[in-house]
Amino acid sequence: LTLDLHNTSFDNQAALELVGNWKQAGNARHSQQRLDNLTLNVNSCRGMHSITDMMNSIIVLETLELNASDGHLTDERAVQLVETFSLGVPEGGIPNLHTLDLDLSGGNNSVGETGAVGVALALEKIPRLEHLALNLRGWKVHNSGLEEFGIRLGSKLQTLKLRLAHSKVTGTGLRNFCTRIDTVKHLHLGVQYDQLQPSIGVGGLCDKPGLMGLTLELHNNNISDTGMEELRYLAKTPSLQHLKLDLQGNCVTDVQSLLQ
Repeated sequence: LTLDLHNTSFDNQAALELVGNWKQAGNARHSQQRLDNLTLNVNSCRGMHSITDMMNSIIVLETLELNASDGHLTDERAVQLVETFSLGVPEGGIPNLHTLDLDLSGGNNSVGETGAVGVALALEKIPRLEHLALNLRGWKVHNSGLEEFGIRLGSKLQTLKLRLAHSKVTGTGLRNFCTRIDTVKHLHLGVQYDQLQPSIGVGGLCDKPGLMGLTLELHNNNISDTGMEELRYLAKTPSLQHLKLDLQGNCVTDVQSLLQ
């Protein structure tokens, strides 16, 4: 099911109507008609508390794609939204949810470190979560917040796509995050318009024997040839089968050495 509430006012009455339908699906646990895959667009939607109430009823979902970008988010509201499907129902969240695509980009200037830590804690409580795509572009995430994601999720995820831009993350924070990722087999990491120099911070991935696929989008981070040494070592990781690097907007000239 795809539900587009982009730029709308979603009130309690509308939520109740959807809740009634989804509770019927939720009660029919052995029915082939149950709802187990939902794409929900609440971009710039007014009435996020109604969305939260609605999500509490969807306990049979296995895959959820939720777009709440520019949704008038604050730290508190972002955490509340994620807690809805990690803690919100008597069964302890959405117990079958294993794949989550969550777009929380934009927001306002108050979304940052507190929200990042709270979201990480909430995501940790989703019991079967293995595949996560998380867009936090525009959040003022600091090194400690990024490391919290590694601590809470690094030992349970198989696939991780994390996107940051204009955050407060440095190479040190990225290195600490990378050392925490133990079970991830496919990593897509976008850190753009930050300060990943002189150390990029991805060297912590070199000793991950299970890492098979890696995409790094490192636009406009003032990376120079000095920081390329980490990428050269990373390219030689034995388990790595797929590597994609996007270094546009940096001061890199020695790309040829990556192929040696």
